[in-house]
Amino acid sequence: MNYPAASGRGIRSLAKIVIKHTVSAKVQMNYHILLGEDNHQYSVPYIYIGKQTQVVYDYSEVEIFINFKRIALHKRIPTNLGYTTVSEHMPSHHPKQKEAMGWDAGFFLRYAQSIGPNTAEFLSKFSGTMHFTPNSISNSGTITFSFWCLVAINSLLPLNIF
Repeated sequence: MNYPAASGRGIRSLAKIVIKHTVSAKVQMNYHILLGEDNHQYSVPYIYIGKQTQVVYDYSEVEIFINFKRIALHKRIPTNLGYTTVSEHMPSHHPKQKEAMGWDAGFFLRYAQSIGPNTAEFLSKFSGTMHFTPNSISNSGTITFSFWCLVAINSLLPLNIF
């Protein structure tokens, strides 16, 4: 078989091929989705909290869809543990967001109470020194809760374990 010789124009058009990847991600309480490959979070409009999304990404951008409708577009920034947030995605009264979500010091004290009264008493002694921000809380809240318990325990120990 005879194949036509590759022209310069044909080779350039091959360079425009971009490989896209697709994953599912749930919008977290902090109105971000986690792109696990980079361990980086990208914001979506807060009205989609709790919704399942389809994330389509390549080397340069991240598109987030719900029911085939694009709800967010970001430049891909593969920074480990980073956040990319568009201010328009935030609730109009952002400072009250964590209160609206229920993830404040009271949330964690109630969670501690569900474990047991000793856990709640122990954590309540340190709740004044804890700072709760939406981006420091995992989707379930348990990672941050565990972290603050370790901080509280560490503050009682003579050795610095961190």
